Amino acid sequence: MSYNTQRIGGIVTEGTRGTATTVVFDTVLYNLSAISPSVSKTNQGVLGGSKTTAPHEYIGMREGSVTFDFDLAGSGDNAVAPKVAKVFTAGGFLPVAGTPNTYLMDGTLPCSSLTYEGYNYECGTSPAGVMSQMTGAVPVLTIGADAVGSVIKVNASLTGALQDDTSIASGTPKVIASNDTAKGLVFKGGVYTIGGTAVSLKSWSFVTGAEVVAETDATNGDTCIAYHFIKSLAGRQLTMEFKKLPKATCDAMGDYFAEAINSEIVISFNNTSTGQVGKMVFSLAQAIELSDNDGDAYMTQSGTYRVENVTIVFDSIA
Repeated sequence: MSYNTQRIGGIVTEGTRGTATTVVFDTVLYNLSAISPSVSKTNQGVLGGSKTTAPHEYIGMREGSVTFDFDLAGSGDNAVAPKVAKVFTAGGFLPVAGTPNTYLMDGTLPCSSLTYEGYNYECGTSPAGVMSQMTGAVPVLTIGADAVGSVIKVNASLTGALQDDTSIASGTPKVIASNDTAKGLVFKGGVYTIGGTAVSLKSWSFVTGAEVVAETDATNGDTCIAYHFIKSLAGRQLTMEFKKLPKATCDAMGDYFAEAINSEIVISFNNTSTGQVGKMVFSLAQAIELSDNDGDAYMTQSGTYRVENVTIVFDSIA
């Protein structure tokens, strides 16, 4: 859900891809945008040669997009999946069998899909409003932390088939009955091993780079869309800043970029209230761009890496 001025949003995993499912408002969303519609139209030329005859207009595919943020939060129990997991499974992460808190992105498709509902209310003590809905929706995700000690944030850009709006009568606001009380996980450190040398991370950001496309359905006269799906996850990239290695260490490596191929990057985080810990592991990382920066107390480097496999463990026993 989201409390963003007069806007509330909720998401749920669909039982059947593209079929609206009752939304459960159990995930705290914020910075929630209004749905941006995108409608394709075809105009038929002027009929009968008359300049006064208006052309016919035909509505084609009708899709929508919405963006929102949420904190990366576990369940606090390594045997229970977190409520935010539904966004990850729709965005390219697949659950690892037997481990409810572990998810893997290795390019395997297809993913699940989401139904999204956004409620927009007028001002007043007994407001009326409008409910907008998207079905068969999938997200492109950006996950990261600005500094050690900060909460890990997730941004989702969700695209789906846009359904008709529904009016909400005055005095019948949406009741939030199952709010997720789990606190966000804190970035407590990261290790990047290159050429046998461990380097500490200062900040990082991972983009799934999902290529989202619509599966068209000519029999669906409302949207012409059956659902959206992720066609490819080839664009997944990790950007991070870390302490620059000493020159002697770099010289000993020979080819810095060669050493950065197939390296492993481990980012750890914890829940300060439950003591649970978690991590993200980026394997088969390949450096594609490196640059030097002036840090506060020492030189740092920023690097962009193409990664093959990404594993996220939300909660484990500390």
